[in-house]
Amino acid sequence: MNNTAIAQMIKEDNKLEFVDYESQPQPDNEQKEDKDKDKVEAEKEKGESSTSKPLFTGKDPHEGIDIDTEAWDSYKEKPILELVEDGNNDPDAQIFNIRLFYPLKEYIKEYEYVFNKGLIVKEVDTVSKQGRNLILECGVQGDKGWYIDEINGDNIRKYSKEKLDDVLEKLLPDIGYDISLKQA
Repeated sequence: MNNTAIAQMIKEDNKLEFVDYESQPQPDNEQKEDKDKDKVEAEKEKGESSTSKPLFTGKDPHEGIDIDTEAWDSYKEKPILELVEDGNNDPDAQIFNIRLFYPLKEYIKEYEYVFNKGLIVKEVDTVSKQGRNLILECGVQGDKGWYIDEINGDNIRKYSKEKLDDVLEKLLPDIGYDISLKQA
C-alpha cells in the first residue's frame, strides 16, 4: 500500500478491497463557504437570525470564569477553598486570604498556637483533597514558616489558647469561614 492512499478494508466474499480516497472526487469547500456566507448575509438583510450557532466563535469559552480562585468538591457539590478577592492577596509576599468550607483539621493536620504570631502550620494534610488543594492553590507547606493570623476578620495573635479553641470550635464550615495565611 502506498502512503498517499487511504485504505479501507471491506470484507466481501473473503476479499479485501483497498479504496483510494484521493482519486475520488471531493466536495469543493470554497463553494460551501461561499454559500454559507451568502445565506448569513441574506438573513441579516431580512432581519432573521440563524438558529444554528457556530461551535467556535473565536472568543474564549472560559471568559469571565476564573478557574484559579476556587477548588471544587464535585462529590459533595461544594467548594473546597476559595481565594477571597479583597485586594489583600499577594502571592509574591506570600499572603493569602482564603475561605474554607471544611473543618481546619481537614486542611492542616498539625498546627501550634504561638502568642503574637497565630496558628503555626506544622503539617498540611497531603492525603485529603482539602490539604492538597491548599498546597496547590497557595503553596502552603508544613514547617516552612506559614501561619494563620486572622480568622473571620478577627486578629488571633493575642488570643489566649482557650479563646482560640473556642473560636475554632464555633467555625461554620457549611457556609465557609475566612482565614489569613502568611509566610514569615
